[in-house]
Amino acid sequence: MGSSQLHDLTIADRIEKSKVWMAANLRQKDLLVVGFWSDWDYLNQVLGDAAQGLDPLSVTVIDPSPTAALQTKAPGLWALAHQPHVTFSHIRESGADALDELRRAFSESYARQVLAAGRALFMAKTGVPCDPAWLAVAGIDGEALYDWRRDAEGVPSGKPAMAKSPQHVDLLGYFHLLLRRAGAVQQPRGYTLAGQSIRVVNGAGSDLSTVAKRFIEAPAAPSADVIVAAGSIDLGLPSHLVRPGTAGSVVRPGAGGKWLTIEQAQVELNV
Repeated sequence: MGSSQLHDLTIADRIEKSKVWMAANLRQKDLLVVGFWSDWDYLNQVLGDAAQGLDPLSVTVIDPSPTAALQTKAPGLWALAHQPHVTFSHIRESGADALDELRRAFSESYARQVLAAGRALFMAKTGVPCDPAWLAVAGIDGEALYDWRRDAEGVPSGKPAMAKSPQHVDLLGYFHLLLRRAGAVQQPRGYTLAGQSIRVVNGAGSDLSTVAKRFIEAPAAPSADVIVAAGSIDLGLPSHLVRPGTAGSVVRPGAGGKWLTIEQAQVELNV
C-alpha cells in the first residue's frame, strides 16, 4: 500500500470520527458556526458530509461574505442550514472579531463571579458594606481578562484556563475587594497601590512556595512587585533545593516578585 493510500485512510478515519462525535453531541442543537464556509471546495464537502443528519434547530453563521456567496461556495452546507425546521441567521462580521468579543464577554462574567464570591466574606470580616463599584471589571481588554481568568484558576502564563465557572474563589474575591476598598487601581494584570504593582492568584490551599514554583513564567511575562496567593499557607519551606538563578544564567530563574499569603499581604500592603 502506497503512502498516498495510507494518507487517504488517515483522513477517512478522521472524518468518520468527526461524524460520530457530531452525531453524539450536536444533534438537534442550536449551532453557532464561525468561518464555516471555506474557500476550499474539498473542505466544504467534508464538513457537509460530516454534518448530515444533525437536524439542527437553528444555524447562525458569522462570516463576512455576502449571503449569496455562502450558498455558491458550499451548497451542501447551505442545504443543511435551510431545512424547513431550521432557523438560519447570517451575521456579516469577521470571525476573529466575533470570537474576541465572545472570549471577552465570557472572561468578564467570570471575573465578576470571582468578585461576587468574596462579597459575603468581605462584609463579615470588615463590617463594611460592599460598594457595587468594587464588583465591576470594565475597561479591560480581552487578553487582560483572560490573564485574570488564569490567575483565578491558579494557572500561570503559557497554560490555558480550563474552568467553565470559578471554583473555590471566596478568599480570592475577598482579597480583591480588600484592595479595591483600599483604593488600588485596576490594571491589566492586577493592581497598583502605593507605588507597587500587585497580582492576585488562586493558591487554593497549596503551600506558598509550591504556588510560587508553579508560576515560574517565561521572561516575557511581566512580573509584579507583590504576588498574593489567596488561600495558600506559608510552611516556610523552599520549593527547590537549588537556589534560583537569574535571567541568562544556566540556573532556571525563580518566580519574580514577593510572594505573600493573604495574611502577610494585609500587613505588607496595609489593607
